[in-house]
Amino acid sequence: MEIKSIAHLTTEIADSFDFVKDDIQMRFEDSGVKDASEARMLINCLDKLEALKEALSKIENCYDVIREEINFVETELVSETNDLGLRRIEVEVSRGMREQSLLSLTAAKKRGIVDVDEELEIVVPDGTSFKTKIVSPGNRLRERGRIKAFYEAEDVSADDVIILEEIEPKKWKLYVSESSRASHVEAIAALEKAGII
Repeated sequence: MEIKSIAHLTTEIADSFDFVKDDIQMRFEDSGVKDASEARMLINCLDKLEALKEALSKIENCYDVIREEINFVETELVSETNDLGLRRIEVEVSRGMREQSLLSLTAAKKRGIVDVDEELEIVVPDGTSFKTKIVSPGNRLRERGRIKAFYEAEDVSADDVIILEEIEPKKWKLYVSESSRASHVEAIAALEKAGII
C-alpha cells in the first residue's frame, strides 16, 4: 500500500492562503483604512497567514520524511553502481525538499548505495565544491545552505529530477537532469502559445 503525498493538498491550501492574503491587501489599499483597530486586525491576519504557510511547508516536509522512512514512497528514481564501483542516484525533488533546502537519500540508503555518516565531496555546475555528510533523521545531506544555493542557482522546482553522480570515490557531481529541464521548457512554451503567460 502506498501512502499518498499531500503535496496537492498543501498546494491548494497555500493557494487559498494567497487568495485571502491578496483580498486582505486589496481591502486595506482600496478602503484607505482609517480605523486603526481595523488596520491592526488586517495586518494581524496577514501575519497569521504567513505563519500558517510556513507551518504548512514544515508539515509537508515532515510528512514526506516519514513516508520515506517507513518505505511508503521512493523519491529516488534510480540508484545504481557501475562496473567501477561508482554510484549514481536520481532524486525527484518534492515541494517540501525544495522549500526546506533538503536533499534526502533515503531510498539509496535502504538499497545500500549510501550510508548515514558517509562523507561526500560534491561538485556543483559552477565548478565549486563542498564537503558534506549524510545525516539522520531523513538520510539527508547536512549542508542545507549549499543545497539551497544549488537549488536557487539551478532554478530547481518541485518535481525536478536531480542527479548525484560519483565521479571518483567519495567525490560526486550534482546537477539537474536534462530531461527534467526539457519538460520545463516545453511546459513554458505551451503556456506561452496558449497566451497564459
